[in-house]
Amino acid sequence: MPFSNVLPLEDNWGTAPGNWIPAAIKAGVEASASAGGWILLPVRPQPPSGEQLQAMANSLTSAPLVKAAEPSPAPAMGVGAELFSELVRLTHARDLNRLASRYPVATLNK
Repeated sequence: MPFSNVLPLEDNWGTAPGNWIPAAIKAGVEASASAGGWILLPVRPQPPSGEQLQAMANSLTSAPLVKAAEPSPAPAMGVGAELFSELVRLTHARDLNRLASRYPVATLNK
């Protein structure tokens, strides 16, 4: 997984705290539109290990959404390229939960 496409984002959207997350996701997805998928990483409590990231990337070939099994307020989530149009239309952080309720989600155990 190349990390050369990390985008520095400034919080200049003038929106509520829950709205900068979808704006950041949208910017990253638009900047890498030809990617096979995207993995959304939480900063806290702890990002997944390299092994977990590889497992998530591999699972995106069979499921449009993948998440880590660890209970967390912001778990790591993998999103397949087929959901590009959904990602670029995110307007609020809760929209990610809506995606998870509309599409199959593969859950990875440790």
